Amino acid sequence: EDLARLAIKTDPVYVGVHDSEQHATVAGLEQGYVVVAPKDRFRLLFTFLKRHRKKEKVMVFFSSCNAVKYYSDLLNYVDVPVLDIHGRQKQQKRTSTFFEFCRATSGVLLCT
Repeated sequence: EDLARLAIKTDPVYVGVHDSEQHATVAGLEQGYVVVAPKDRFRLLFTFLKRHRKKEKVMVFFSSCNAVKYYSDLLNYVDVPVLDIHGRQKQQKRTSTFFEFCRATSGVLLCT
């Protein structure tokens, strides 16, 4: 109990980034999401990535490391090259993959 009491501050400090901005999204960045039945997920993702991967950078967020690995393996197998970052990778691998995606002019990054 004493440790918990010491850990809990009674005067928290608010930390905000760009509080004066009207929008949280950087200009030019487009965000979206789609709710899809499980049986249609891969087909929709495959079609979307085939259409956009050569023209733009696309980041796809998944809810688990296993989902990132599964879709990464599957998409690379069917000749849709993607990069992937997830928490089970070593930090050096995640960092190098991230910078590879940053340097690219187009591509797909799957991540958690």
